[in-house]
Amino acid sequence: MSKAKNKSLLEACLPFTYKHFYWNLNKSVGTWFEIFPNEDEKGKFFSEEHKEYCWLMKTRIDVAHPMYKKERTEFFLSNVLKSTGHETVVIKENEEEEE
Repeated sequence: MSKAKNKSLLEACLPFTYKHFYWNLNKSVGTWFEIFPNEDEKGKFFSEEHKEYCWLMKTRIDVAHPMYKKERTEFFLSNVLKSTGHETVVIKENEEEEE
């Protein structure tokens, strides 16, 4: 994982203000994810209805990516979540197809 602290990556999070966040691009399974605080530097919550969660993980799965394989990708993401050592909860899912 990488720690994002540069201005352009942090500005991409606007209207939220963070000192940093963590991200990973894994082309071998067609995923991008970022891990960031639910509450930003100004006290604004990304997920107002889930203020009890301190950190959030947003994931993008590119099913059109040539390296994407459903089982392998799900195994990778499952292991990422397990590695936190904490219980995880899905709070929102979107299925969007790119044209």
